[in-house]
Amino acid sequence: MPRKTPAAAKPSRKRVTPETVLPTLAETVMPVDVLRAAPDAATLRGLIDAAWAALSPATQALWHALTHDQQGETRFRWHHSFYHFYTEAWYDQRKLHELNARLHWEMCRFVEPVLDILAMRKVGPLPPEMQAGIVRATFTSRETRKSSIVRAFGIWALLHDPSLRILILRSLQRRNVGSFKQITRFFELSQCIREVYPEYHVTPSIRRTERLRWGLEDGIELPVAISYTSQEANFEFAGIDTSATGMHHDLLILADPVDHINCQTHTGRTRVIDTYRELCSIVPEDAPQIIAGTPRHVNDLYGWLRGIS
Repeated sequence: MPRKTPAAAKPSRKRVTPETVLPTLAETVMPVDVLRAAPDAATLRGLIDAAWAALSPATQALWHALTHDQQGETRFRWHHSFYHFYTEAWYDQRKLHELNARLHWEMCRFVEPVLDILAMRKVGPLPPEMQAGIVRATFTSRETRKSSIVRAFGIWALLHDPSLRILILRSLQRRNVGSFKQITRFFELSQCIREVYPEYHVTPSIRRTERLRWGLEDGIELPVAISYTSQEANFEFAGIDTSATGMHHDLLILADPVDHINCQTHTGRTRVIDTYRELCSIVPEDAPQIIAGTPRHVNDLYGWLRGIS
């Protein structure tokens, strides 16, 4: 009877532990010479604990994913690349055949620097060289998924900083129904959220317990953001036909504010421009803006923006 050959042993994969990661974590937030000056292990551990406490909850969750969760590699990739997050987590996998890889890659890379501006606003006033980049406008033809991309960017930015307050403006408030459903379903039903960003997953019981704002008129408030005091929700929705007073948002997303109706008359075009100017006057001056739309008239909002630029 022939002898059975033993199966080849699988190569062992060394598990990354917090003890091996935390010194690296400390080096990312404090000078190396400070770490070397620590006289003993207890002092070094105190420095590491202080560095951990200084990080945002989103960054802490990212390190936890890298050291404990099997989905850490995916989270790291999505955290650092908006294009990968858009194509793998947000984009409808059943419609990948409609994905225009080159166009969507360029659009994702075009809006990605806004995340750096949002991070710098948390530290202090923006330097003059970055003031010119707070408005990122992309004007393309219809059916290019531009509105979907800018909505996905709002979620991607929120996954980096749960304290962000984002306003989505469309031509009419009723057109925000689709945006509201798409965003809420992502946080409630998406497998990506449940597995890769579990702290952002929202269930009906969590909504009732935390009394989260969860409506088109009230906005969308996530459980990870309830510790931040603000009168605005994480996502709020408005239209050209609604009032926009008293808003203090960190990011403005204008998704197709010009439609086939308000572009036809001089009154309609002027109203859109006046609403945009009013919005810019009541939100923080350095709040970044992302504008996505299809030009429909030489004197519409997009033409006006080209003229003042």
